[in-house]
Amino acid sequence: MVYEAGPIMLDTLPPLSSVVESLPLIEMQYNGVAEHFVPEDATWEATENRNQAGLFRINHHHRTRYAYRTEADVASGHARPVSSALGKHLAARDCGTPLVSYDSELQLLSVPIGAELPGLYARAAVLCSGLLPTKVDEDFSLNYGDISDEFASALVAKLLA
Repeated sequence: MVYEAGPIMLDTLPPLSSVVESLPLIEMQYNGVAEHFVPEDATWEATENRNQAGLFRINHHHRTRYAYRTEADVASGHARPVSSALGKHLAARDCGTPLVSYDSELQLLSVPIGAELPGLYARAAVLCSGLLPTKVDEDFSLNYGDISDEFASALVAKLLA
């Protein structure tokens, strides 16, 4: 049995910024209907301007794709294909606005539904309690329980780094 498996796993994970460099580059898609993600309120806005950094949701031929762009990607005409959740956290990182909230009294970490913690960051949070997160429809959130203050701080630091 491994005690403190969640914090140990989180400690081995890179900051989210280093994940960007490992994502493949593709040419930015200019056909289809596009929306730009607004991290401050976790919503989508219709846009015709794809020459900006951030996360785009592009609907074309009954298929939805997500494309994340850095300033350098915009300059080179490229984008990085991502999942919705990863892209939302990357866009939030760029704005310095975490999509994570934490209640230290309840030891509860919350993210908006649709902005689940990406990949192994979610696994590390699940390892804290051994339970999958709980979906709360009333406030459109996904809640991870038994999260310590230290774990929450470390997680947010990695997501914003």
